[in-house]
Amino acid sequence: MKVIASFLLTLALVSTAFAGACPPEAAGTFPSFLASIQASSDKLIASATSTLVWRVIGNADENRPTITKLRSTDFRAKISSNWPASNSQLKVRSSGAKDKEATVVVAKPDTDYQLVFYFRRLGNCWRLTEVEDQSL
Repeated sequence: MKVIASFLLTLALVSTAFAGACPPEAAGTFPSFLASIQASSDKLIASATSTLVWRVIGNADENRPTITKLRSTDFRAKISSNWPASNSQLKVRSSGAKDKEATVVVAKPDTDYQLVFYFRRLGNCWRLTEVEDQSL
């Protein structure tokens, strides 16, 4: 059952990723793509799949993560002040690209604030597929 659910999620991500054109900066290597999106939250938003998974880990009300699916327009409102281009106190750390996946951690030093951005190479285009809020 878990394999089927994973397959369906992957299929949904692939189909939604190709709904829009691939931004030019998303077609290159991951390091060049990361440099481009660090400078502009608009470029990050343009790279998102049309439906994005937003997972909140540190939910005080429950012991399990809260998962929300956001349209790119809703994602824009959430990310506007939570990306280094608009908040110089935030620091970025990348795990680099492995196969067709990459992870970027955005954190504010000396606080519990941390967002993890998951990217996947779909076709020849880097797409943001999921955000995990690990803040407490």
